[in-house]
Amino acid sequence: MDLTRDPNLGGFHPRPFLWYLTMVLQWAGPVLLALAACGWADPRSRLPLGIALAFVALLSFSPIKQFRYLQFAVPFLALAAAVGWERLRADRAWKWVASAALLLYVPLELERTFHLLGGKSEAALAAVRDIARSTPPVRRVALEQAWAYGDRLYLGNGVEIRDLPPTRPLDRARVREAAENADAVALYAADLDSTVEQTLAEGGFRRCTAYERLRSPPVLLYRPVTLPCPAGGSDRD
Repeated sequence: MDLTRDPNLGGFHPRPFLWYLTMVLQWAGPVLLALAACGWADPRSRLPLGIALAFVALLSFSPIKQFRYLQFAVPFLALAAAVGWERLRADRAWKWVASAALLLYVPLELERTFHLLGGKSEAALAAVRDIARSTPPVRRVALEQAWAYGDRLYLGNGVEIRDLPPTRPLDRARVREAAENADAVALYAADLDSTVEQTLAEGGFRRCTAYERLRSPPVLLYRPVTLPCPAGGSDRD
């Protein structure tokens, strides 16, 4: 299997070669980037910065978003930034900039952290826990963005998981195909419209439960009319 270009991988999300240019502030933040740039003149910063850039270049060859996470490159960027901060602190004219960078770094990174944590998957996890406890046990499920539900962590290896890529709105034909003969369908509420709900109703499904947890995207659970709804979640019907 060619892991760099297989569109059949679950949740395949292609990204252009220069995708990192549009995401650099999310990955590193403005302060870290500015300090790393200040450290470029110092030879000590070039090795860690070169390693970080090499990771970016190598991962850019894959169009699959899932293979392009750069957590392991950020520490090398941080080393280069530390050299830049040291250079600013040693220069009397720029010492105030070094102090300002330290003061700004914490609130700016906290803002990024809270922003990213706003997309957590507590609602999806609450839904899949109820699915896993269903009676009779489920055999096939359709999940939008299956990784958010823990994939097989809760459902085990004996359940067929049909992964729906997230789109807004969801593709009606894909939903119909994934839901066929499924024992449960879980979708993000924001990605549904009347045509998708009509498709599910035509396939013999009813809306069972809505899951809302903190700031995570709300999830709606659908089950065949012949099967009981779980007791968890919060009913919205």
